[in-house]
Amino acid sequence: MSEDFDRALQMGITLEGRRYEVHRHHSHLIYGRTLEQDPTQSEGIAICRSAAAEGMLTVFVVITYRMPHVSAKMVSKLDQFCRMCVEPLRQ
Repeated sequence: MSEDFDRALQMGITLEGRRYEVHRHHSHLIYGRTLEQDPTQSEGIAICRSAAAEGMLTVFVVITYRMPHVSAKMVSKLDQFCRMCVEPLRQ
């Protein structure tokens, strides 16, 4: 787990050619933000790894968001969405 955490922090996330610095890495959630000169122009990213189809399918849900949306709120909403909408999916 420590190696995964270190690698996530070092490598960041690249989505559609844009690099996001990883700020946090948990067992099923990774999130961070772009580095911009003006922090109000930065874009956040969050990825949730979830199991569906009674554990037979791994699903990754990715969201991006801009200010005034902050990670504390968006990551919580993403986690809730995965628990309520993705995990109950049947294969």
